[in-house]
Amino acid sequence: MSPLFAYGSFIWPIVKRRLMKAAPMSCSSLCKRRKALMLQAKMFGAGLGVALAFCTALLLPLSLGAQTTSSLNAIQMARDSGLGVNRLQGTARMTYWGFNVYDAELWVDTSFRAQDWRRLPFVLELRYLRAFKGQDIAKRSLDEMRRQTTFSEELAQRWLDDMALAFGDIQAGDRLAGVYQPEKGVRFYANGVFRRDIADPEFARLFMGIWLSDRTSEPKMRQALLGYQ
Repeated sequence: MSPLFAYGSFIWPIVKRRLMKAAPMSCSSLCKRRKALMLQAKMFGAGLGVALAFCTALLLPLSLGAQTTSSLNAIQMARDSGLGVNRLQGTARMTYWGFNVYDAELWVDTSFRAQDWRRLPFVLELRYLRAFKGQDIAKRSLDEMRRQTTFSEELAQRWLDDMALAFGDIQAGDRLAGVYQPEKGVRFYANGVFRRDIADPEFARLFMGIWLSDRTSEPKMRQALLGYQ
């Protein structure tokens, strides 16, 4: 039964009692009044149904909608890349000097093992809580990659340019995701839309190592994402 008729059925007994208590009148007048009251009951029921539905929507946790969207985005991106990623391994929030920067989620397949993350496919998605320039994100990413190993300035410049194009400028609420493909590279998506494919296995390992390497500058975040906490 639809909400309209359900609420209409609830209101109709009240209307019926009003009709029975009404003063005697002709059949024609009674029929007209009955139809008018039935219409009012249905309209009231419909309005009540809409109001209750609206209130219910407001009471739903905001995080539920955000997580559902994130889940669908991550799984869809992995599917587009031919990966079977469908399980949330861990989540973490990045903060800097007390400011919330972004929320991170690591999506994996059923064969994922934290100690072997370099050899397994996964999706790392960041939901930014503040606005940033793509060039600034790229520069900071390069600094973090240098914590793990050394590489030439020529390679650094190429990676910097690739990242700036892949990220673009970020606004609060934007999602940036990387689909990691072992021995192939990483595909970047912004708000679920494909941005750039960097087909460089070394870059992919170092970039994802920003969060997952044991040389990361954020060891607690690493533990949370890999499911150690």
